[in-house]
Amino acid sequence: ALLTSTTDFNVQIEPAFKGSYDYEVKDATELVAAIEAAGDANITLTANVAGVKGIEIPAGKKVAIDLGGNTLTVDGYFDAYGDLTINNGTVKSLKTSSATLYVDANGKLTMNNVNLEAPKASGILLWDAGNAKVALTKCKINAQDYGVTTNATTAFTGADVTIDGCEINAATGIMFNVPSTINVKNSKVTGWWQAMMLRGGTANVEGSHLILA
Repeated sequence: ALLTSTTDFNVQIEPAFKGSYDYEVKDATELVAAIEAAGDANITLTANVAGVKGIEIPAGKKVAIDLGGNTLTVDGYFDAYGDLTINNGTVKSLKTSSATLYVDANGKLTMNNVNLEAPKASGILLWDAGNAKVALTKCKINAQDYGVTTNATTAFTGADVTIDGCEINAATGIMFNVPSTINVKNSKVTGWWQAMMLRGGTANVEGSHLILA
């Protein structure tokens, strides 16, 4: 029989799920797809990955990459407007200028037990990075120019950088030139121009060695 009675229907369209997804990746294509997919991403490398170009972590997105003891080779940069965590392995940069990891306004970069190799560039750059947060723990940075640096071309304030139990080797290990705060704890910073240069802000150095090589 036909349904002939009058019935009201309420249709509600739910927004796309914006939770967190887990990915295992073995190459650059899979890595980029996982980062660019909707929602936050927990990514584990199952092999060495090369061929990665520039990648942006947009504001409001969280991406955690467990290198799994592997090497991630990037011919470009990571740009953290959102929240980027990298753990347990090596990041090797093929860049020949500027920096490998950028942190922007309100962005967050966390690295644990990571070797960052930038033989022809700088390591980490806070660029227009007001209120950004950087936390490096048990990391090693080898860079040509700057290990960790800020950029005062566009003035910003409120950034907070903590380097704990790390080793940094570069022409200038650390360069800080903005009204923000940097904390260096239990670390070894070696430079062949300057180990550490403070031109702005506040530096708290505790239990660390600053070496001019």
